[in-house]
Amino acid sequence: MGRVSCSFGVDYHLTDTTKLGGLLYRAQRAPTTEELFSDGPHLATNQFEIGNPGLDKEIATGAEISLRYRNGGNQITVNVFYTDYSDYVYQALTGETVITDAGDILSVAHFTASDAVFRGFEVDIARHLGVWNNWDFNADASLEYVDANLSGPSLENLPRIPPLGATLALSADKDRWNLRAEMEYTAKQNRLAFGELLSESYVLLSAFATYELSDNVTLRLSAHNLTDRDARQHTSFLKEEVPL
Repeated sequence: MGRVSCSFGVDYHLTDTTKLGGLLYRAQRAPTTEELFSDGPHLATNQFEIGNPGLDKEIATGAEISLRYRNGGNQITVNVFYTDYSDYVYQALTGETVITDAGDILSVAHFTASDAVFRGFEVDIARHLGVWNNWDFNADASLEYVDANLSGPSLENLPRIPPLGATLALSADKDRWNLRAEMEYTAKQNRLAFGELLSESYVLLSAFATYELSDNVTLRLSAHNLTDRDARQHTSFLKEEVPL
């Protein structure tokens, strides 16, 4: 199955510190072997997967606009994107279940293709806060969002699409030390596809310490989810069984 992909991009410097960019692209993807010929249990996703030998090439046509600002240690990047898919391939739950010989109850998922539209944005910000007692302090933040649904009259939601997410972090550097604290927020996902369950919002607090013993050896200590939140990723097939 032949594939043709192409893209065209352009950057324009508004000032010495600000740049506006644009990208147009068209990409084709042939369906995978699993998407074409699956016919049985897949315990890694807790599903009974059924392929579709009639799948055609998936074609994505899209555009992206970006605005970048950089002035020393201060940076801002904003990306806005739009992608129109022809024959987007995804796993659709049928509402049926099967019981394996081992007694596992698996949801039946059928690989299917439909036209779909993805749109969203990403924002990244970094700021140098200053130096105190030989420690160099910096802050960074990010925000990302994607809306994805089938095009046409149905406008149904696609499965396992991540909700709005944001991260705020503070870091400090001194000699061979790097200390970092992060707060990660994930919003509730209630825009559900057929058969999906709602995913609640959560906030995770984490901390990291890094020390460079030499140019080749680094020690790192990580503490994740310090408040012991029950966090479940909407993008996971196993979110109901396995928390983050």
